[in-house]
Amino acid sequence: MDPISLAISALLGFIGGVVGGYAVRRVGLPPLLLLSARKERKRYVVFEAVTTERLTKEEVGKAFVGAMKELYGELGLMASRARLVEYDEGRRRGIVRVRRAFKDHVLGALGYVREAGGKRARLVPIATTGSVRRARRLIS
Repeated sequence: MDPISLAISALLGFIGGVVGGYAVRRVGLPPLLLLSARKERKRYVVFEAVTTERLTKEEVGKAFVGAMKELYGELGLMASRARLVEYDEGRRRGIVRVRRAFKDHVLGALGYVREAGGKRARLVPIATTGSVRRARRLIS
């Protein structure tokens, strides 16, 4: 990347940050996808895989990410920051971490999954919590 385009992109990023901060503080616009200095709040969605066959964490993760991409696209997946935190193959339960504003997107994507790893499976949401400790208690 040449120095001129680098300087222009840095300047545009700075201006975007200033305008976004002004819009949030002065005008009162909600900081939808703007970065803020506050720690982002997360939710943990506990789900159960209803299937007759054994599924691995990778298969469940790929099925979930595929459903999120199909429903909300790459940008929706990135904005939600949804990811599979844990999956217990024995109990067939798992935890998905997501930004608080996108909790309903994850619930929709879990209900959208029909197969994982070529095997018929349904991912049924059980509960939503604000702490990973509580989510882990629900798994066990």
